[in-house]
Amino acid sequence: MNKTILYYTSNHEDPVFEQKIIDSLLENCGNLPIVSVSQKPIKLGQNVDLTTTEETLITTNDLDKYDLNSDGKTNAADNVIILQNLGKNPKNTRADINEDAVVDQKDLDLMSQKLKELGSQ
Repeated sequence: MNKTILYYTSNHEDPVFEQKIIDSLLENCGNLPIVSVSQKPIKLGQNVDLTTTEETLITTNDLDKYDLNSDGKTNAADNVIILQNLGKNPKNTRADINEDAVVDQKDLDLMSQKLKELGSQ
């Protein structure tokens, strides 16, 4: 049975309270995928922002894919996570950027390309 966590927020709660909920979800979700539905963009799994256009949604999801440590930034720290998870059965499955079940040079190349696009290297 496949499972996914669905998180819905109206984004009208105190931001500190919202962040505690997000932190708790990330700490306890294990390898379960998260889909968040919100009234404004948030960095939690695949975000469906009900106030954006499809183009903005794709951009947010793309950046989420490369923000492996969920700190709101895509940078060298995310590249380190790939290096720490090289090989089969990675501890952090998000490091498998191309989702081919192996964290390898292809994932490093994708991250390197994204960092260059963002000017983060």
